[in-house]
Amino acid sequence: IISIKGVVIDVSFDKDKTPSVYNALFVKNKEGDTITLEVQSILDEGLVRTVAMGEVLGLSRGSIVTDTGSSIQVPVGPETLGRIFNVLGEKIDDPLTMYLSDVYTIFANLAGIPALSVPCGFSDNLPVGLQILGKYMDEETILKVGYAYEQATEWRKEKPVLQ
Repeated sequence: IISIKGVVIDVSFDKDKTPSVYNALFVKNKEGDTITLEVQSILDEGLVRTVAMGEVLGLSRGSIVTDTGSSIQVPVGPETLGRIFNVLGEKIDDPLTMYLSDVYTIFANLAGIPALSVPCGFSDNLPVGLQILGKYMDEETILKVGYAYEQATEWRKEKPVLQ
């Protein structure tokens, strides 16, 4: 870790080991807890900007970060119905934890990058959204992508079946 600004953390790697955008990275805080970071942008060869998917207390510059080589994995399927999970796919049972997890839904805003959500379907008659994230100060591109997606699909016209 070379810089920590709230949940936005810049991480340096060897140039030939630069993680891909959206890769999950792991780092341990001073208490030994594993914190997951998600790569949001590549700033330079070997230098990435990430967003922490949890509390950053106990992290410090110089901490060793490991690239998982893949994106954050979240469980899906029948066994997840009626359950609530955080952004990392961990089960949440405690109501206070559920409330506080809403705090972690604004990563794009905290990272200072533009984001847009568009409808992309339904799952069990509940709407599903596609979140489009762009580069810093590149709102024009995400708006064009969102518009192109909406024109290429009919999801914006669909409504859930009310029972």
